[in-house]
Amino acid sequence: MIRILVADDHAVVRRGICSLIGLTHDMELAGEAADSTQVLALIHHPDVSLLMVDMNMPGLSGLDLIGKVREQRPDLPILVLSMFTDNQMVEAALIAGANGYLSKSSDPDIIIAAARQCAAGGSYVDPAIAVSLILSQKKKPERTPHDKLSKRELQIMLMLASGDSVNRISEKLFVSPKTVSTHKFRIMQKLDLESIAELVRYALRHQLIDN
Repeated sequence: MIRILVADDHAVVRRGICSLIGLTHDMELAGEAADSTQVLALIHHPDVSLLMVDMNMPGLSGLDLIGKVREQRPDLPILVLSMFTDNQMVEAALIAGANGYLSKSSDPDIIIAAARQCAAGGSYVDPAIAVSLILSQKKKPERTPHDKLSKRELQIMLMLASGDSVNRISEKLFVSPKTVSTHKFRIMQKLDLESIAELVRYALRHQLIDN
């Protein structure tokens, strides 16, 4: 039996995944987490055999969280289920230690197949994402401006582009609004942008967020 810890700060998303798990004969819910602190506390439970995690939750960045889980539970398969599917984020997550990567818009059958494959010790990337990765490697594109961002800056950039305010980001990441504002300033400076509207257009142009 595959016992899955579902980690996502959106309750509706968690409930949807949990319902899907409940309909599958070889899977069951081992627990739910809404932030990185809860994830790190629950991964040590012996019933957890797979972590299904979002890349954007309160606390640690998705990449840092994957790294921490990999340090503390090297044997635990990690399957990312995220709205962020740009090539840079997917590659970084896999390098950090994720076994698989899916879009939140992935078909339920793909989510189940990915969970089974990762739990069995394999890896799985959503076919559409995999095609994008292969094509990007073939094209060998020049470095983009957002390649200059740190992991934390990239996380905050995506949150800003997705509509989160400085105060909302502060609450989700457990940092002060001043810290977020400092990151925001550096992001705008590195990307040579002057407004959030320009940031949103940049993110859409580079397919970092969905329309």
